[in-house]
Amino acid sequence: MKLSRETKHWTTGDLAILRANASLGAAKLAQLLGCSTRAIRMTAHRHRISLRTPGSRCGLVLGQPRDVSLASEIRKDLVSGRIDPEVIALRMQIDAQAELCPACGRRPVRVRATGLCVPCHKRTLIEKHHEAMDELVALREHNRVKQQAKRLRDAVRAEEMTCRA
Repeated sequence: MKLSRETKHWTTGDLAILRANASLGAAKLAQLLGCSTRAIRMTAHRHRISLRTPGSRCGLVLGQPRDVSLASEIRKDLVSGRIDPEVIALRMQIDAQAELCPACGRRPVRVRATGLCVPCHKRTLIEKHHEAMDELVALREHNRVKQQAKRLRDAVRAEEMTCRA
């Protein structure tokens, strides 16, 4: 097994070619630039260059809101025509009429346990975690100070015992 491999050093000219011809797709760009399709995909990903070809049906579904991520099964069903886009539109309409998150007031409530939207729920969990960590640090500091005081008392008692003897 070969541990080291030759890597292509991407120049600004190579990146300009990649950006200008990104709609050709990874395979044709690999031939054009003389490297593997994997190298093209990784570099495009690293530099946020879309390699979608015109007419490509992968990715976001037309009309899908930016903050909404459709599950892969739903996306496939929608693209293939098994699910009617009106059903998705109805769901989005129901979400628009749903109770809004009391924390941000922008998104519908998704986490019933807390009554918050998912981002606010996660922020609340993070706050609780930080609070618990702060309590743990304070408890450790308190125990350290108590231990110092006890050691000091024990040292004073031991000195008194040696003075009496």
